[in-house]
Amino acid sequence: MSVPIYSPTSGSISSSTQPGLYEYLSELVSKRVATIKYIRKAHEGNTHWFNTILLTRENLQTMYPNSKMKNIFRKTKTDNSDNTGDYGYLILPHIPFEMDYLETFFTLIDIIAEAYYKLLVGTEGPICTQAFFELVLKCDGKFKKIVSMVTKELDQMARDAIKDELRMIDPISQATRTNYPIEFEGDT
Repeated sequence: MSVPIYSPTSGSISSSTQPGLYEYLSELVSKRVATIKYIRKAHEGNTHWFNTILLTRENLQTMYPNSKMKNIFRKTKTDNSDNTGDYGYLILPHIPFEMDYLETFFTLIDIIAEAYYKLLVGTEGPICTQAFFELVLKCDGKFKKIVSMVTKELDQMARDAIKDELRMIDPISQATRTNYPIEFEGDT
């Protein structure tokens, strides 16, 4: 298990700030980083997804083909000049090579984990105000959307893999196409 660059337990809480905010931020960061590390382990194939099935690198590569990665930075066909949203200054570089989903994802979650640790650096002093706390929660909401989307995709892939395993166990139900739950002895 890797040691974070910025330890969330470093420093002391100043009495001039609201100690509850720093404690909540510290707890939030530790929970999010633990979730991110778990998702990384699942992508590496080092752990079972919620103790159910081992997702291999090959499973992930079939779910996220590299041809899909080429279209990530492609501009949309509709160009609304009225819509000057958050993406007005986003630079879309030309990628001359094929991007690997797993390497891109590992880089992204490493950056997100470091960003969470950076949110705690220096917050044990007078900077941990209510306004700073609300900004951190807003950033957390954006990061949480990314993590929840990846989690949903992994859940779906795990469900599909479990269904495939169950079909291999009971090929008769596959042949007759009956969808009945597995009955164990003693169930009536």
